[in-house]
Amino acid sequence: MSNHGLDPLKVFAAAFAISSVGGLAALLRSKHSLSLRSICSAMLYSGITGLVIALLWYSYFDGNQNLYFLLGVSGLAGIGGTTVLDFCVQVLKNRGIHIIVNPRDEATDDE
Repeated sequence: MSNHGLDPLKVFAAAFAISSVGGLAALLRSKHSLSLRSICSAMLYSGITGLVIALLWYSYFDGNQNLYFLLGVSGLAGIGGTTVLDFCVQVLKNRGIHIIVNPRDEATDDE
């Protein structure tokens, strides 16, 4: 195991930061209204998601041996974390998932 002189705490802080920025980017791309609360929640949620992945996979990826892959996966988790959060909020707001099927009227198709 080669040591690049990186402290694991710095690696986890970097994973949190990269994931947080990914969550902010996903929030901005979603065109939702921006408030301090929505920005903080997206960044914290995504940051914690990326941090959890980094904590779980740090020893699996041999510490500093495959650091770039670990940080990349954490960043992707940050981008996807906001999407999952938005889905959960919508489910809670709408009291579940509602699927509406509008059957086509066959009488209008013949005309």
